[in-house]
Amino acid sequence: MKLFAVFGCHLLLAYLTTVDSAAVIGKTCQPAQTLCLGVAIDASGSIGQTDFQKNLIVVRKIAEA
Repeated sequence: MKLFAVFGCHLLLAYLTTVDSAAVIGKTCQPAQTLCLGVAIDASGSIGQTDFQKNLIVVRKIAEA
């Protein structure tokens, strides 16, 4: 099992963009196993509305992948 901690959505979004780019040029992979994923998003207001929305976009992209 691999565990990744990402502080801020920007690094994760950059990684997902790289993964999306690889898929576009034909380097797709087939899912080999089921993944159980938990996501925690700071909803306290300290990150601001814009960054909160960015977090939601990242989570949506992960869920749709």
